Amino acid sequence: MHFFSHVEYCDMHFLYGFCKGNARAAVEEYQMRFPDRRIPPRVVFTPFNQTLRESVCLPSDVVLSEQK
Repeated sequence: MHFFSHVEYCDMHFLYGFCKGNARAAVEEYQMRFPDRRIPPRVVFTPFNQTLRESVCLPSDVVLSEQK
């Protein structure tokens, strides 16, 4: 499982929308905009977007709440 900060997830969400739901393009755009960050794999973008739509929480919030 991949864990990212709230800021990273927000940037991923923005870029996924910016790239019209194209995960491959979103990864490329993320890498161009944030060259000093670790680059999320393509497989993170679509499930992350689905989690956000269904639970209205960032995945990091879901993981933290499950750990409590």
